[in-house]
Amino acid sequence: MTDDLEEKDSLENGIMPLWSVREVARYLKRSQRWVWSQLDIPGKRAGRIPHLRIGKAPRFIPEEICRWVRLGCPSVAEFGSRRPGS
Repeated sequence: MTDDLEEKDSLENGIMPLWSVREVARYLKRSQRWVWSQLDIPGKRAGRIPHLRIGKAPRFIPEEICRWVRLGCPSVAEFGSRRPGS
């Protein structure tokens, strides 16, 4: 019930909640393991899916994921160069 209240409050304020790995996997119709495999490993590997980290937890901005899919799922470097206003 708390999640419903938080989501309702966020939507009323015009702020979309961030997605978790589970939610992105559901949206992309891929496994959670696949989503994890597409994330960056700081200092070792660039990621292939746009995300941010809150602590160690990856989170996703829904609008960014939708735009990333519309653009054909480009690399994160290429996606960043296509940001509006860039």
